[in-house]
Amino acid sequence: MNHLRFKGHHYEIGFRWGSLLAGYGNYILDQVPFPITEERIAFGRQCRPVYEKFFPEILEEIRGLSEGQKSSSEKIQAVLFSMYAMPPAEHCSCFSVSSKEQLFLGRNSDFLTEIEEFNKNVIYDFTSDSYSHKMAVQNSYCFSTDLYSS
Repeated sequence: MNHLRFKGHHYEIGFRWGSLLAGYGNYILDQVPFPITEERIAFGRQCRPVYEKFFPEILEEIRGLSEGQKSSSEKIQAVLFSMYAMPPAEHCSCFSVSSKEQLFLGRNSDFLTEIEEFNKNVIYDFTSDSYSHKMAVQNSYCFSTDLYSS
């Protein structure tokens, strides 16, 4: 399996990832296999306050990705926030189990089969003052089989 590694803060990692893709002529919004409708954009807008409260770092990463791609952050958010929630492409399973002390969330991510051949394993190494020091993001898409290292 091909592994791409990125280090830095959330914005820096997003910008580097988006720029790397753009350098190969790969633009995420050109590859989305479903229409980016006004309904999806509105859904993304409605999701944003939840991310602002619980995981604002991902919004910074998406902003970096969008700026690296020279594309609309709002449209990339619409795609990412809606892809598992709105037809035609939701086929994943999610569940949660909780006790008084813990909450466990499980998810099977079938992702978008139309772009499966381009999936990569991306490993993030966040700086020590970031939300997370290390995080592996499985099945991230890069739209190019030529990207084997960063």
